[in-house]
Amino acid sequence: MWETRWSCRKSRDIGRGFKAVLCGSPTTTSGVGIIVSERFRDSIVSVERFDDRLMKIVVAAKDFFSAYAPQSGCSDQAKDEFWNLLDEKTAEVPSKDVTVAAGDLNGHRILEYAGSHNLTIMNTVFRKRNSHLISFYSGNTKTQIDFVLVRDRDRCLVTDAKPLSYETVAPQHRPLICTLKIAPPRLKQVERCGAPRIKWWRIRENEAALISRVRLPTVTTVDETWKKATDAIRQYAQSELGITKPG
Repeated sequence: MWETRWSCRKSRDIGRGFKAVLCGSPTTTSGVGIIVSERFRDSIVSVERFDDRLMKIVVAAKDFFSAYAPQSGCSDQAKDEFWNLLDEKTAEVPSKDVTVAAGDLNGHRILEYAGSHNLTIMNTVFRKRNSHLISFYSGNTKTQIDFVLVRDRDRCLVTDAKPLSYETVAPQHRPLICTLKIAPPRLKQVERCGAPRIKWWRIRENEAALISRVRLPTVTTVDETWKKATDAIRQYAQSELGITKPG
């Protein structure tokens, strides 16, 4: 997301399991953000908020940039600062990582940026009718200003890229949809199969004898006695009944 105009630098739940990671400032007229689905939200490794025009999140060796370039009416200094920062942060991405840069990147400098970092502008790759190429409408003006770029070597991950041909967010802008083949990170063994559990069902074999051998603590306060008793029972049960193995 870009041109959000949100003033905060934080994350918030927006419903249905989605999480919005936002980057703005109190007086911003810009603002960027990245919305992460439920499948990936717990796999975010890091979030870097550079300024209210550029941010990045990393999800399992995949670096996602959200960028909002200064418009044509902005000063050359503002444009240079933006592109220099984007160049710098893109160059810092480890070569083994997948790089995805998406945003409102109007201007010819996107070509220089793509060339210097071996990136492919994916929504210029697929053959589409005009309604699935144009992302900005203003009167009689129709143009592409929103782009998604990935490393040349990773372009096979992208199966499609196109703006929606109808209004869903703002009257002049069409959301750009880019489909990538990215699998959610694998869960750890414990997460996938559950934690080890005590084999409580085995207590039926010799319940009375087992219970009689549990050493209960001296009674003090209610909370302390309860905690010590449950810990003692659990520890004895683990040693006598055994535990399950995940998998």
